[in-house]
Amino acid sequence: MEDAAALIEEFDAAPVAVLGWSAGGVIAASLAANHPSLVSSLVLVEPPLHLITHPTASTLSMLGRTTFRRHVRRDKQAAAATMYRWSSGLSTGGNTFDRLPEEMRRGMLDNADSTLREMDQQTLPYPRKATLRAISCSVTLLIGEHSDSAFQRAGGFIRRLLPDAREVRLADAGHFPHIEQPDAWVSAVREALGTEAVAATA
Repeated sequence: MEDAAALIEEFDAAPVAVLGWSAGGVIAASLAANHPSLVSSLVLVEPPLHLITHPTASTLSMLGRTTFRRHVRRDKQAAAATMYRWSSGLSTGGNTFDRLPEEMRRGMLDNADSTLREMDQQTLPYPRKATLRAISCSVTLLIGEHSDSAFQRAGGFIRRLLPDAREVRLADAGHFPHIEQPDAWVSAVREALGTEAVAATA
């Protein structure tokens, strides 16, 4: 979050519209809450905020399997793959991770250590509710129609804290909408942001 703030200040770009996908949405929300003068509007694409406070059965199962593969089998890549398959799981069946090109999957798994540390952060109730309620800019939530219910719950959690937030459902998309439905994703982002400058976090 502080790195993002420093980057915006370095380029003297404030205020900017900030888009954050997945864990990047947690960073974006924290940035908007803690540095309101830097952020003019916020687009959050399925941020896994406070997953541990409103867990689903699939979330708990993923955490259990990931922990076993990470700490018992000591296979960080298998643990990261478990998380990716869960997060990209589709209510229509299968997952987006396994459909990605091999080179892309390999690149993601080569960064398994960073992925798992990021996942550890997402299991914490961060940012705090009081911090999130302090967000004063406009907020748009993008939610995939076929995402795991954990991300649907996270969206509901944000709307309860920020009742003025606008939600947009992306048809035929899951947690990777920029890959699954790129044209619809671009259109939704453009509509939310208009002509504002954008700082993206992912």
